[in-house]
Amino acid sequence: MIIPLPLKLDIETKKIPLVTISLILINSAIFGLCIYFGNLEEIRASYGLVPKDICALQKLHTLITSMFLHANISHIVGNMWFLWLFGPSVEETCGKFRYILLYLICGLIGSFLAVLVGPSGSVAIIGASGAISGIIGASILLFSSENIKCLHPFWLLLLLHGARKITINIPAVFWGVAWLIYQVVWIFVAASFNIVHFGYLAHFGGFFAGIFLIHFFMVSEPISRKKQIELESDRLIKADAPKSLTEIYMEKQKKLGVAPEPGKKAANPYFLDVKNAAR
Repeated sequence: MIIPLPLKLDIETKKIPLVTISLILINSAIFGLCIYFGNLEEIRASYGLVPKDICALQKLHTLITSMFLHANISHIVGNMWFLWLFGPSVEETCGKFRYILLYLICGLIGSFLAVLVGPSGSVAIIGASGAISGIIGASILLFSSENIKCLHPFWLLLLLHGARKITINIPAVFWGVAWLIYQVVWIFVAASFNIVHFGYLAHFGGFFAGIFLIHFFMVSEPISRKKQIELESDRLIKADAPKSLTEIYMEKQKKLGVAPEPGKKAANPYFLDVKNAAR
């Protein structure tokens, strides 16, 4: 693999990514059923996206069904790994409903680009790569300044030389550019052999769709890890800050059940302390 394999995005999410988990389970279950029944090629022919059929306005349902089919174990494992890494941060930023819409629209745009470039193609296209590429593009744009922990390109050599650390941190924007170059290179390599690689075209289209559309699907501003640390520090400082005499007095009054009525001014705690001392 030319680009370093991403292992962890340096972003912490607060909510369980239910949609991302559901998509992974659905894709995995469908792939498992195809393997179990042993008719993957037949299913691919029936539910995969064939460009010439789409151009003839036939089998339009395959625009969606093709996103949930995968060719082999490496295909689905790779796609689901990238979805698990980049999906949760985008899901939390967009919300569940908008996130699934973004996922499907990116997949559709990636498929349409493949059909546009090769309208006479007769080979069925399958895979969630276009949709997941859109999620990758959206995540890279939202968190471009964050780091991605990746497996070192020469990790095997490092292990052989006794190195303990075989990972490197790469800024998300640099990793995204490297990923994009990787797709473009393979598109041109395939073209040099007079082959239209629809899969990489779908990646390309989905990626830019995610970058462009994320602004319309956000429901909250993305919070970087640095910002999260700052907010948590402020919260802890405020929680540990000493309370004023008035605040202490009010808490005691509430515990005793004699808190001042609404609209009535609370007694001066200094006067109260002197009065209690005189007693």
